[in-house]
Order: sequence, then C-alpha cells, then structure tokens
Amino acid sequence: MRVVARGGVDEVTHRSVAKEAGLTHGTLTYHFKSRDDIVLAAFRNYIANYLEMLEALFEERAEGGWTVEDFSVELQTRQLRHREMLAAEYELILYAARNEELAREYQRWQRRMESEIAEVLEEQGAAHPREAARIIMGLTRAFELACLTEPNKKPEDLGHQLERIMPALLG
Repeated sequence: MRVVARGGVDEVTHRSVAKEAGLTHGTLTYHFKSRDDIVLAAFRNYIANYLEMLEALFEERAEGGWTVEDFSVELQTRQLRHREMLAAEYELILYAARNEELAREYQRWQRRMESEIAEVLEEQGAAHPREAARIIMGLTRAFELACLTEPNKKPEDLGHQLERIMPALLG
C-alpha cells in the first residue's frame, strides 16, 4: 500500500514491493506470480485493516450512542490521519475498474459497508435504510475526494452536511 500511495498502481512492481518490504525479488515472485496478485493482496489487506477499524468504531458507537453524523465524523477523522492511505485506496478503486477480481473485492466491501450503515439507519427509523445508506456512502466518497484535493477540509464539514440531509433520509 505504501508503494501505491507513493506512485499509484503503476509503481507496483515485484522489485519495488520487494524493496519496500525488505524481501528479495525471488521471495516475492515465489508468493506473487503477477503484479495483479500483489495489488489484490494489498487491497485485501487494506480492507481487512479498514474493517477492523470499522468494527472498533461500531463498538465505540454502541457504547457512546453516537449518531450517524458523529460516527461519520469520527471515521473521517481517523482516515484523514493517513491521507496517503486514503489516496492509495482511491488508486486501487480506479484500478478495480480494469481488474475484474479486484472489482469483485471492492463491490463486496461496499456491500458490507452499506449493510452496516443501513442497519444503523434502520435502528434510527429510516423508511428506506439501504437507499439512505447508499446516499450517505456517496456523500462520504465525494467528501473524501475533496479532502484529497483540498487540505483545509475537516471531518466536521461532512458532519454538517449529514446533519442537513439526515431528516430527509430518516423521513
């Protein structure tokens, strides 16, 4: 992921990843036959770490009674601590448009995220929780892209946007 963050997926080679990981070229090629295998493994690892962070946030939310807005602000706060990883995530998402297996991984991840958000929205009484979850995810994605190009964006900005649209989503 650090190689992707530095120079995009095009920078991912057996040599660049081996050097970053402190491995020999031969060791890496033994475990990963192609660049696509490396990229897919990196994305799967990223998703696993992301979901672990998300689970911890859901536990904190349950204990603290956070709203969707609170949760979203906290999630973005944590993500923006590592903007380079957020940039790498988007590099991999774009790469998924050209790689069927990576696209399936990305879609699976998005469905899981959508389900988690929809569950919270259902608890809050949303009439159409899945649709509302998709809208929130779209707004969040737009916010994340803006954060990558506008360093002054703050997670609270997303919170304010969500506060304005939540009544419509819950109604």
